[in-house]
Amino acid sequence: PRASGRDVSATRMRPFHMDTIANNFPNLKLIGAHMGGTGNYDEAASVTRWRHNVYLDMSGGETIERHAVERRLVGHEIGVEKLTWGSDCGNDEIADHVTNLERIFEQVGLTEDERDRLQLAPGAAVIALHRVRALDDKPSMVERLTLPQELFPGLGGETKLPENLYRFYQGEYGVTVAKAAESVRAVAADPLEAQLLGVMPDAPLLEIDRVAVTIDRRPVEWRVSRCNTANYSYVAERG
Repeated sequence: PRASGRDVSATRMRPFHMDTIANNFPNLKLIGAHMGGTGNYDEAASVTRWRHNVYLDMSGGETIERHAVERRLVGHEIGVEKLTWGSDCGNDEIADHVTNLERIFEQVGLTEDERDRLQLAPGAAVIALHRVRALDDKPSMVERLTLPQELFPGLGGETKLPENLYRFYQGEYGVTVAKAAESVRAVAADPLEAQLLGVMPDAPLLEIDRVAVTIDRRPVEWRVSRCNTANYSYVAERG
């Protein structure tokens, strides 16, 4: 006779299951353990990037810590604003893991800019938003936005974002964007981006990384856009 056992499987730990929950409960904050571990780093990074209410913790011990460096997870695949520290070790081991994390941050080359991209103090609250933008009624761009919560109280959750965000910031919150600095690079579409944009996984996308500042040079928005430029060109005008 077939042996009976627990109905347990690691396949139920796939991060895409968390994506389903995040979509159905947009006001529920979710934290995935071990940065997606068990071989699911790519899925975990994809879900965390584009779901405003999904975060990952860095628990899991030496294997997770080693993968964070070798696979360029921290600060590259997963933004530092979507990571939280966690541990499932004994109290006598916590100090060692904190030391390891500090070493990881040095190894992956995190700068003060990564922590202070919006010139925030440690522990300051931020708003993380994502949206899909269309051109000619076709999904063409996915965007991730990070904003200081103190300047935009009440924003997030079910808020419907207009196309012109800078005008929205000024009209609703009295925040005027004076200029923005941006960099561009080519990236490959991850599985979730491919689904949202209707392209194949690993299709080339244009990434635009932009920080907007006010007249007094205070950063107020960090925006990362990934664009399908197969049928369009990106043009930047300088005044």
